[in-house]
Amino acid sequence: MDKFAQTQKGGDNSNQILAGTIFVNNNIGITEERAREIFSSEIAQKMDVLAVEARDTASARMLELFSDLISRVKKCEKDLSSFGDPAFLQNVRIAQDAAAVSERKEDIETLAELLMARMNGKLKRATKTGIRRAMEIAPELEADELMVLTIMLFYTKYTPNNKSGISVEHYLNALDDYFKKIIQADLPIGNRWLQHLTILDAVIVEHLSSFVPLDEYYGKSANGLVCAGLRVGSQEHVNAVEILNQCGMGAECLVPNDLLPGFVRLPLVKSDDFSFLPITIPNIPKIYTMRPNEKHIEGLKKVISLYGKDSKLLNQVKAEFAKRFSQYGTLKKLKDWLANRKGWFELTSVGEALGYVNARRCIPGLPAIELE
Repeated sequence: MDKFAQTQKGGDNSNQILAGTIFVNNNIGITEERAREIFSSEIAQKMDVLAVEARDTASARMLELFSDLISRVKKCEKDLSSFGDPAFLQNVRIAQDAAAVSERKEDIETLAELLMARMNGKLKRATKTGIRRAMEIAPELEADELMVLTIMLFYTKYTPNNKSGISVEHYLNALDDYFKKIIQADLPIGNRWLQHLTILDAVIVEHLSSFVPLDEYYGKSANGLVCAGLRVGSQEHVNAVEILNQCGMGAECLVPNDLLPGFVRLPLVKSDDFSFLPITIPNIPKIYTMRPNEKHIEGLKKVISLYGKDSKLLNQVKAEFAKRFSQYGTLKKLKDWLANRKGWFELTSVGEALGYVNARRCIPGLPAIELE
């Protein structure tokens, strides 16, 4: 699923105008007013098959879906050319049917976000199928089932980066805060919810496998934080400072290893992510960032190669990280819930689509990702 950024390109003899906050290409000719007409005509065709008493409610819910969709389109500055695509209109009909029987506002929001995702014309066929099936089953999901899909989507698709902060505390605070926004109710118990998700094609269950402990999983993901680093005053430390000076970065790039007293490390969450480097200056609380060039990156890699590799030290670091991880209420709750589960499950393209759109609803501003 590509990012929802809109790029407008004009072909020969095209006339592109900016109407409000919606890009309209006259080669397509789909305005907001025309999109509303198309959407309403689809609603009208459905009314004949409904009892008179149900028509007002169904119509109101479908129109609410359109209003939600249009507000998202405007916010993301997408065009409305999809309303001229028969394949997209087929998805609109499915979403309308689901909206008509939806009793929760969250379902309407989910359906609108799924239609937004479907507007991308470059999706793989499997992803399109997943989105279409996700629309069909959205009203059938219990709130805690959707929550589980969202947890698993975040768990498998979003990995930490150096923006998570330069300390273990920053990193765990950010992680705990994300899961707090997702876990808004009690986690489900038993297996009935998992059976339901299996019936709905949202997950695949593997009974012979199990989940990696959550602290271990995120410890490996944050291998720039969960490391031994360099013992202060050691020859490796001296060599690292020399390397940093030679590449024009300086010893201030090294920070105390908050998991191992007497050691320092580079301020990286992921040891292979050199997109930018947080820098602290003594006596100044603000954290600055720099984008390393090729010479800097070469030096950083050399410094990382000097890190301690003693197994006792590494086990000490992992144990300290696990201890601090469990001090965060939401992280511990999720860790214990996964540890108590028998078996393992993964999301299908259907489950991924539902988990993704709900994650973006729970965490505004969450970066867009590609779904398989």
